[in-house]
Amino acid sequence: LQVEHPVTEGVTGLDLVRWQLLVARGEKLPLAQSEITSRGHTIEARIYAEDPATGFLPSLGTLTRWREPSSPGIRVDSGFSAGMTIPPFYDPMLAKVVASAEDRPAALARLDRALGELAVLGIESNVEYLRALVQHPKFQSGETHTGFLPEHFTGWKPAQDLPEEVLLALSALDRQPAETAPTTRPARSSPWTATDGWRNAS
Repeated sequence: LQVEHPVTEGVTGLDLVRWQLLVARGEKLPLAQSEITSRGHTIEARIYAEDPATGFLPSLGTLTRWREPSSPGIRVDSGFSAGMTIPPFYDPMLAKVVASAEDRPAALARLDRALGELAVLGIESNVEYLRALVQHPKFQSGETHTGFLPEHFTGWKPAQDLPEEVLLALSALDRQPAETAPTTRPARSSPWTATDGWRNAS
């Protein structure tokens, strides 16, 4: 099963994983090839724990913040959550963010919005790089080729990082209001309950 199967599923409305399991059980596929049609446009972005500014070196460590987008037309296939550690032993892909819409421009707009909603803290990621790619006029017009990245993104650097206290403040704004907050204890990954010397001063 190809890693981009959500794209095929997005334009056909079919569950290819389920179909693969049916084949493994010796059953027949529900539809013939001639009965399958496609509609709209779907595009997938792979979210990696890597640093594009340093040659895409893997970024190891603990995810201190992970918030997935919830915009319309967005599907997220992820395998990590806040508090989990990114190890050096496997492919550093964190998730796939998949946007579907009636055409390519609308799908790109949804993908850009979703990437903007995605919060990844504690490690480096390729989210900002992907947003720059999605927003590039040549990419939006479909003028891509095998040399597109060397031509337009050699030496790419992210925008200046926000101070840590600003990121923490933004993260706090996303927390539930006090009157609706759960009464259970915060997860051990919360910086407010850490006992390892964490502090919010630089």
